[in-house]
Amino acid sequence: MVSLVDEYTERRVEASLYKRLKAELEEEIFTLEDNLRKMASEKKARMLEVTAREQILQQKLLCYELEYEKGRLRESVYADQKAALEDDLNSLHIVKKQIEEGK
Repeated sequence: MVSLVDEYTERRVEASLYKRLKAELEEEIFTLEDNLRKMASEKKARMLEVTAREQILQQKLLCYELEYEKGRLRESVYADQKAALEDDLNSLHIVKKQIEEGK
C-alpha cells in the first residue's frame, strides 16, 4: 500500500491536493481523538456514579443489619430489605462489568 506522503514525494499527487487531503485527515484525527477523550471521560464518570451507588447500598445493608441485630427490626422485614439490596448490588456489579468492557 502506497501512502499519500510517498505519492506526494514522488510527485504523483499535486501539492494542492496533498495539502487538502492532509488537512482533512488531520481534522478527522482530531475529531476521533476528541471523541475518544469524551468517551473515556463519560466512562469514568459512569463508573464513579455506579461505585457511589454501590457504596450507598452497602451502607444501607449495614444499617439494616445493625438494626436487626439490636432487635429493632423484625426478621421478615430485614430479610426482605436484605434481599432487595443484594439484588440491587448484583445489578450494579453487572453494570460495572459492562462499563469495564465498554458496553
